[in-house]
Amino acid sequence: MTRTIDVMIAGAQKAGTSTLAAALEVHPQLASHEALEFTWFVEPTPTESFEAAYDRVVGAPPRDRVVLAKSAGVMFVPAARQELARRFPSCRVVVILRHPVDRAWSAYWYLRRTGREPAATFEAAIDRGDDPDLDGWAHQRAYLERSDYPPQLEALDDLFGDRVHVVLFDDLVHDQAAVVADTIAAIGLDPSAMPDGVGPIEANTAAQARSARVARMLRSPGTLLRTAGKLAPPSVRERVKGSLIAANERAADIPPMDPATRQRLLAHFAPSVQAVEQRIGRPLPEWRS
Repeated sequence: MTRTIDVMIAGAQKAGTSTLAAALEVHPQLASHEALEFTWFVEPTPTESFEAAYDRVVGAPPRDRVVLAKSAGVMFVPAARQELARRFPSCRVVVILRHPVDRAWSAYWYLRRTGREPAATFEAAIDRGDDPDLDGWAHQRAYLERSDYPPQLEALDDLFGDRVHVVLFDDLVHDQAAVVADTIAAIGLDPSAMPDGVGPIEANTAAQARSARVARMLRSPGTLLRTAGKLAPPSVRERVKGSLIAANERAADIPPMDPATRQRLLAHFAPSVQAVEQRIGRPLPEWRS
């Protein structure tokens, strides 16, 4: 079987990647995966090859479809970017950029929700310094580094050239149809082939875990649940896992960020925002407040 990835939604984490993926999947020439993420590039395990991971998550898409994958960490993790380029050098890469402070804040609460962030406050999380990679998730807790987009964009440009397509989160929120049509065209398909009557789509909206321990178990590799699930087909495993994760979540009640913290981070990201403006040829005044 030929395994291919034609388009990768590569990040940024907590910037609307799941929503964009779900909206793009409606196109009749695209095929994707049921799992929220194809994590192998970012978090490969010695016990599972790329081929096995692909078969488990993507399966066998129809040969006449363009294969779309989503892994929000590929943009940030150097080894993931490089491995994607090595395996699929002609892959088109889509990235979504969100206000860097808002993205970091959302990522902190997402990792609290999933039981992967031990710090009780956002300030403690961003000020802790080196984060020992004891659980394999330290790269996800790099809140400020992940919001520093210019080095990541430069690295992607070096690997994929003009096949990198940049989307803004605010545009996706305000006019999803236009962003989807533009992205469809950028990956070489016909936007007019989208089915009629498809309204705005939302995916992976904010929530909180009822039990952090259960959340960690459901998302950790090598758990008893995943081991037992090997007896079921991949699509069934992913569907059951998704249902269990959803059952362990409730609506998020996220407090406002401390104004002093926000002002500190706005100053921190000011040079990065200026570089992004130059990269996309567009001012971003909303990213300065």
